[in-house]
Amino acid sequence: MELNVTGQLDRVVIGATGIDAIVQQVQIVCATRVGTLPLDRAFGAQADYLDTPLPVAKAKASAAVIKGIETYVPGVDVLSVSWVADAEKARAGTLIPVVRIKINEP
Repeated sequence: MELNVTGQLDRVVIGATGIDAIVQQVQIVCATRVGTLPLDRAFGAQADYLDTPLPVAKAKASAAVIKGIETYVPGVDVLSVSWVADAEKARAGTLIPVVRIKINEP
């Protein structure tokens, strides 16, 4: 099964199961920067792309998101990473990923 997941975490559902749990896990990885989770400092996506030009930031952020998801969300393959096309957010320096994932059925 393939899904598009926006990397913006709006809410956390405790006890989510099935596809909802997988989508939430992907969103959490996208929204968490490495070094910010107290008991697992390696969890999340690297943010070394901050303060770089937008094309460079998108490329580095794409690689970071893919690595984070493949490391921390089992049973999911990342097919592509695109970006929300919002001029206001881009001017403000906010990148919101849209991750196309494939859920590997057991």
